[in-house]
Amino acid sequence: MIESDLDDAAKDTGAVWSRSAAQQINHGARIGRYARLWALVADACRLADRATVYDDSSARAPFRVVATYDGGRLVGEAGWPRWTPAALRT
Repeated sequence: MIESDLDDAAKDTGAVWSRSAAQQINHGARIGRYARLWALVADACRLADRATVYDDSSARAPFRVVATYDGGRLVGEAGWPRWTPAALRT
């Protein structure tokens, strides 16, 4: 969706976008969009009666449970992927 928005914006302004430049911008936009959510997700895990965190970044292992919280406390050990932001690891 972001890519098509960028493409439409480029057409509207007459700008010429290379595919690699658009991909870099898309990646940056996605990072920024989610960055502000991580602290809120971490708070929600601590406030909810129960919370389960999934990693769906791999098609080979979709919806893999990486952390479970009960009463705001981590149950067992979390299996966070490498890319997990610090806000979720604490």
